[in-house]
Amino acid sequence: MVVGSIGRHVRYAFTTRDGGVSHPPYASLNLSSQVGDDAGAVAANRERVRVRLGVPAIVWQRAEHGGRVCVVDALRDRAAEPSADGLIVLAPGCAVAALAADCVLFVLADRAGRAVGVGHCGWRGLLAGIVGAVVDGVRAAAGDGAPLHAVLGPAICGSCYAVGPEVYAAVTGTVPAAAARTLSGRLALDVAAGVAAQLRDHGVVIDNRIGGCTYEDAAFFSYRRDGVTGRHAVLAWLEP
Repeated sequence: MVVGSIGRHVRYAFTTRDGGVSHPPYASLNLSSQVGDDAGAVAANRERVRVRLGVPAIVWQRAEHGGRVCVVDALRDRAAEPSADGLIVLAPGCAVAALAADCVLFVLADRAGRAVGVGHCGWRGLLAGIVGAVVDGVRAAAGDGAPLHAVLGPAICGSCYAVGPEVYAAVTGTVPAAAARTLSGRLALDVAAGVAAQLRDHGVVIDNRIGGCTYEDAAFFSYRRDGVTGRHAVLAWLEP
């Protein structure tokens, strides 16, 4: 697990697949309740993460591969598991978490700590505008035009993410920066490059990129590599 900060009041963490109790093919720190893993194992894994980070509660996202963003009430929504690809929290009291196994995970905040959001973005998310939706939500909450900062997590790289010609044309026609080729020359997408380009287009400063290719690195879950598998997470929260 990698833990970092954006300014004095924003904290984030990116998990790996290590350190949990789930059995193969979800071994071991699977954090998703939607992939067929034992519910008790998922709950135990989530509690391990919560204790490790020292947060009172975590709101976990259910990804839709779309553009929906939910603003979480730190007290009221602790038991919720919203169907959305972006979650934003405006006050201390809980962390928000997004899940993936090849798609790009990112955290976005203003350095003053007035709001923090997490996002999940695959090629469908690039087309649905999830990056801009999270930016707009955090910016509206942060106010006063302060610059926003982002950190990107591990994701499948362009060399490993071959796609068909229709998907390639649709995505690269909207986000040219996502165009890629595999080592054998097949059409491919670099979704992380597309997310980075969309963040910059919205005036966001990218502070860091954590982790490498989820397909190549067995420390992470990869749907493209393994099929049935777990999900790692990005978590973010505000501190007083």
